[in-house]
Amino acid sequence: MGGFFVIDETTHLFYMGQLSGRSIRTFVLRQGRLTEGQQRSLDMYWGQFGIDVNAGAEDALPEVASKPVVDSAKAGSAITDTGGNGIGGNDTGSKDTGSKETGVIDAGNKTVDAAVRVVRDESLTVERIDPHAQFNQQHPLWMEIGIGNGDALVHMASHSPAVNFLGVEVHLPGIGHALGEIAEAELSNVRLIRYDVVDLIEHYLQPASVDRVLIFFPDPWHKTRHHKRRLVNTRFLDMLARLLTPAGMIHFASDWVPYAEQVQQMVTEHPRFELMPAGDELNSVVQLRPETHFERRGLKLGHRVTDLVIRKRVDDSN
Repeated sequence: MGGFFVIDETTHLFYMGQLSGRSIRTFVLRQGRLTEGQQRSLDMYWGQFGIDVNAGAEDALPEVASKPVVDSAKAGSAITDTGGNGIGGNDTGSKDTGSKETGVIDAGNKTVDAAVRVVRDESLTVERIDPHAQFNQQHPLWMEIGIGNGDALVHMASHSPAVNFLGVEVHLPGIGHALGEIAEAELSNVRLIRYDVVDLIEHYLQPASVDRVLIFFPDPWHKTRHHKRRLVNTRFLDMLARLLTPAGMIHFASDWVPYAEQVQQMVTEHPRFELMPAGDELNSVVQLRPETHFERRGLKLGHRVTDLVIRKRVDDSN
C-alpha cells in the first residue's frame, strides 16, 4: 500500500495523498502562514506530543521535504468547484475538515489552478498504529476529528485527566497553536496526528482502539453539489464502527441543521449504530463539549446547534 505527500515549497500549500484511491476529498488544505509562536511550538513540542504516520520516508510530519509534482498538461482540467471562495463555499460557523483531489497554487500575485499528478510507491509498508501505546497512562481513548486550534481539545483534556485524547488535524497553524496550549497546560493525556482522517482510520489506526469519536462542527459543504464532500456519510460510519470499541460512541455537533438531519437519518438506517435517546445520559455527554469558536460564529449567524450522540447497537457483533 503506497503513500505520498506533495508540498509546494514557495507557498507552503500541502496536498495530502490518498492511499485508498479516493477521489472525493472532504477538505481543502489551504496552508496559512505560521506565526513565530506556532513555529516555535512545532519545533519544541511535536516530538513530545506528535505521532508520525509511517506512510513513507518523507511523510513524517510536520516537517516535509517533498517537492511538488504537477502535471501542467492537465492543469485546470480536473478543478473542483469550491463555491468561489476556495474553501468549499463554507459561509457557516463550521470548520473546513477535508481535502480535494486538486489544489490552488498561489505563485506570487498569480493564482494558478493545477491538477496534481501523484506517483505512489506501492512497495512501502504500512504500519498500524496502536494509539494506546502513545500514552504513559492507560485510560479510555477519545479522538477529536478536526481540532481547529485545539481549544476544545485542551479544555476537555484539562477537565478529564482520566481520559486520553487523540487530536487529528491537517492544518499546520492549528497544530502549532494546539501544541503550545498543551505544553502550557502541562497535559500528558493528549497526542496529535497530522493526517487525512479517512486514510488514517482506514489504513493506520488499529480496529476497536477508540472509545469515543468527537466531530464538532465539520464543514457542512452546504451547497447541494458539494454534499458529496461531507465527512460523515455511510462509508465513514462503517469505518467508525470498525474503529470504535464495542461500547464506543460518536458525538457529532453541527450548526447546519440540514447536515445534522442527514447524519441523523443515516444513523437511523445504519445496522451498527443507534441514536442515544434524550435523557440524563445524553445530557451528560453533551455537557462535556465546550463551546467552540465555530459554534460561537454559527450562533452569531443565527444558526441552531444540534448535538447527536451515536452509540453502537447492543446487538452489534461485527
